[in-house]
Amino acid sequence: MVQITGRPSNPRGPRLSDDFKLLEWDSEFFGFPVAKILGPAPAKLERTLVELRTRGVRLAYWTRAGLSGQDLATLQAKGGILVDQRTTLERTLSPASAEPSTNVTEYTGESADAALISLAIQSGAYSRFRLDPKIPPGKFEELYSQWIRNSVNHRIADKVFVARDNDSIMGMITCKRHGEVGEIGLVAVNDEARGKGIGTDLVKFADSWFFGAGMKSSRVVTQGANQPALQLYLKCGYHVTQTEPTLHFWLS
Repeated sequence: MVQITGRPSNPRGPRLSDDFKLLEWDSEFFGFPVAKILGPAPAKLERTLVELRTRGVRLAYWTRAGLSGQDLATLQAKGGILVDQRTTLERTLSPASAEPSTNVTEYTGESADAALISLAIQSGAYSRFRLDPKIPPGKFEELYSQWIRNSVNHRIADKVFVARDNDSIMGMITCKRHGEVGEIGLVAVNDEARGKGIGTDLVKFADSWFFGAGMKSSRVVTQGANQPALQLYLKCGYHVTQTEPTLHFWLS
């Protein structure tokens, strides 16, 4: 199993300060106000947390590259829970990328079936929304179920590809074009099918599709703790370009 961190729809919200913005989609999904911390240095965080509390924000995210060990300790001392090391990997595409596996085909269903939804939930094993014990029960599963549904209906993905064993779906990958960059979303392989090269086939197929669609590079984001995913992407020619610690602050 491998997976990517993200959202099933646009998470943008109003920016009320240089230090944070409210996240409309997240707030509606979880049923309480959620914000993303943007600006302050860790040493000045307390001011922002006080303002967020006065606005009734219950959960705030902090993601930033380049934090020192001291910065991270300061954030955790102020209540931050380290839930992820958000890791971005990229690779340059070339004609050699245009050699897709014949074991992978496009998913053509009008909606996500039970097999796809199960794979999407499996893909979130290392998700911060699963690992944070304060996330309300059932919300992680609902988030990933909605993510794959919105991928199949093309709201947040251009294509969904699947690997099958006879008629059974054993793995899937979601793909989106963004300018000249191809972006991989969810990737997952069923437990019983792991170790058979299906993950590699899926990633190579995605890269081939990206190249054929005119993309110059491909990119994927996964969790630092997700070693199976990291090893898969490295094997497929990707390299790590950025690591960003991600913390959750629960304010009420």
